[in-house]
Amino acid sequence: MESSIKKSKGHTRVRDILKSVTSWSICEEYPIRLLGSDEIVNGFIDIVIPQLSIGIEIQGNQHFKPIDFSGVDGEDALMKYHIQRYQDARKQLALESAGWGYIELTSKEA
Repeated sequence: MESSIKKSKGHTRVRDILKSVTSWSICEEYPIRLLGSDEIVNGFIDIVIPQLSIGIEIQGNQHFKPIDFSGVDGEDALMKYHIQRYQDARKQLALESAGWGYIELTSKEA
């Protein structure tokens, strides 16, 4: 299941490695609503491996600390960071409540 969302270099690397070492289906930008979770969460999981019930998220720096970029000042960056952490926690909860494993990689790890 593909989308037109631009993928990071880390996302592309993880996908390519998985595809090179396994014959499992590798789905990208997989809608959370299709996981079977009771949690109502909009959005997508970066990569899922349905046969293993595993979701993988590749996270940039903005997921771990406030980042001032694109003209965002410190206060707005802090607010966006807290919103991002909340959304990340909801994604993880949705996966785990549906019986899926959750793997979070930093862009440096990917």
